[in-house]
Amino acid sequence: MKNTVGDNSFKNTGRIFLIGFMGSGKTTFGKKLASLTDRPFYDLDEEITHKIGMCISDYFLKYGEDEFRKQEKEALHELARVQEGIIATGGGTPCFYDNMKWMKSTGITIYLNMPAKALLSRLSGKEREKRPLLQGKDDSQLLTYINTTLAGRDPYYQQADITLNALTANPKNLLKELV
Repeated sequence: MKNTVGDNSFKNTGRIFLIGFMGSGKTTFGKKLASLTDRPFYDLDEEITHKIGMCISDYFLKYGEDEFRKQEKEALHELARVQEGIIATGGGTPCFYDNMKWMKSTGITIYLNMPAKALLSRLSGKEREKRPLLQGKDDSQLLTYINTTLAGRDPYYQQADITLNALTANPKNLLKELV
């Protein structure tokens, strides 16, 4: 685990941002971490859905990725109101505009890293159809998309303060190491 956080930083930081590819477990891990730390949990996708008044896949289809990314940035920056919380971001959130820089300047970033084949397994079936960037892809196309997209996002993900193996990450162990 890469950890550039000092011994007391976790106690003193209000916001913890979870980043990683879609399907890496940010929401599940985030809810567990929030429960263990008595902090509120925020899912950026839910914040966006509330803000735009429609589901993300419909918004994506109607307005396109560029408009979605603008809404995503606005919703992320609106979380400045949150003094303390665990925030699960979208898979592409760190890669657009100044989002990664902003998250690092306002909290701790934790990258949940997962191999492409494990992501393929998690993103199969109904899960695939819920996600606009994956719709209509067969397994071979999806694996190619995951590998290509991971390669492009890796420079952003690697800027995280902490990197965890998402297959074995445990919120209790993270807390032991941080506190």
